[in-house]
Amino acid sequence: MPPVHRRVLFWACAALVAGGIALAAVVPPYALGDETAHLDYAYQVWHGALPEFSAGLVLDPGQGVVPAVQWVAQHPPLTYLVLAPVVGPLVDAGHPLLAAYAGRAVTLAMALATVAASGWAARWLTGRWGRVALLVPVLAAANTWVLRLGGAVYNDVLLMLVVTVLFGMTGRWVRVGRGGTWSSLAWCAAVAAAAATRLSGVPLALLCVATVAASLLVRRSRNAGDWLWGVLLPPLAMIAGSGWFYWRNRELTGSITGAQPEWAAEHLERVTRTVPEVIVDPGFWRLSARLFAQSPAPLGDVLNLVLFLVPAALGVVAGIRAVRRRRSRADDLLVLGLCVAAAAGITLQQLMYVAVGGGAMARYFTVLLPAALVAVAVGMSRPLSARVRAVVMLSWVLVHLIDLAWDLDAVLDRFGGRSGPLPTVPDPVVWVAFAAHALLLLAACAAASLGRSEAGRTGVDPVSPARPRHLATSPSPA
Repeated sequence: MPPVHRRVLFWACAALVAGGIALAAVVPPYALGDETAHLDYAYQVWHGALPEFSAGLVLDPGQGVVPAVQWVAQHPPLTYLVLAPVVGPLVDAGHPLLAAYAGRAVTLAMALATVAASGWAARWLTGRWGRVALLVPVLAAANTWVLRLGGAVYNDVLLMLVVTVLFGMTGRWVRVGRGGTWSSLAWCAAVAAAAATRLSGVPLALLCVATVAASLLVRRSRNAGDWLWGVLLPPLAMIAGSGWFYWRNRELTGSITGAQPEWAAEHLERVTRTVPEVIVDPGFWRLSARLFAQSPAPLGDVLNLVLFLVPAALGVVAGIRAVRRRRSRADDLLVLGLCVAAAAGITLQQLMYVAVGGGAMARYFTVLLPAALVAVAVGMSRPLSARVRAVVMLSWVLVHLIDLAWDLDAVLDRFGGRSGPLPTVPDPVVWVAFAAHALLLLAACAAASLGRSEAGRTGVDPVSPARPRHLATSPSPA
């Protein structure tokens, strides 16, 4: 990793920690039923059991929202195996509040790892240590869902980390053409972990394996080891790692998903619709697209246009233009196909989920974070001069800070010490953490801008070294 990338990554990771602390401090423990259910799952795993939907929760925190049923029991236990040694002993010792904050510290560490991995993944998705890989960690540290999930106990954050690593490893397989002894083992482990975190990780893992297979076909590889480690063993690792759990879901609920649509319809006022009805529902698209802004509507919708939809659309257009001009190599096309197919597949999956009574939520699209970050980074950087890019990036960060401040204020009104009945961290702690996040994120932005200004002065891009000879054919679209 070039030195300028290390500097940017350092400040971005520090900004993520400060922002995650602000989000962890603003919501009282057990104020959200989903988080209570996730903590209960970890607690049951600590005691050697797997939860069941109708059996309800074992954990009784003595405050907050405690669901009548265990509505996250359908998820595989990988996240909870990580949380259990931290949450379980503290609950047994009579400290459920401390257990919740300790669980949030674990998920914050996962979010930190996601930011750390994002620049590396972007390097392999784009094929170089260039401007996009430089911007991506800053964007990841400012992403509303990385911050929110890092400051709460949800299993989505581990899936974000696993998929970020998985996409990066897929890009590496595609561009290098083979794994190594350790990278092949890590590849199989990442595929298995994606399938063992949430059901939405399964199709993404299979898509990544299919992309590797396509790259080997394009290269006409006859190396049996590459086919064995890259294509044949990963599905077996998926089956061994989580196949038993989805079979258990089927035995308990009649479906591998473990969904309970009848209960949801009765108790959560959810209704079933056809997929075409969901497609024409603007509310589905508005809620699902909120990947980068979380402040209350209508401001949040406007800010999400600025932070995500507009730059991502520009990035997609840039990629399409590069393909039409035949500037892309086969590995660029495979990576672009991976991102497009992943977006289409997850969207279809969510359309089907909402059609049977599920809720539309951008959190379910966080599995697309690697592709979304790259698209936004391309849209913000590619067609602009170094000086204009620096201004655009600074403006983007300032808009994010406005959104985050507005969101924190709204959450304080809902849960905080002003009116909330639950014990909370004092409001000044939230705003001190926010201020630290802002300063550190601006430092990351400055470091990224400095790296590009150095390139402009010298005439050489210090963060885009020459491609190896066997890869240097034509520029990457990103």
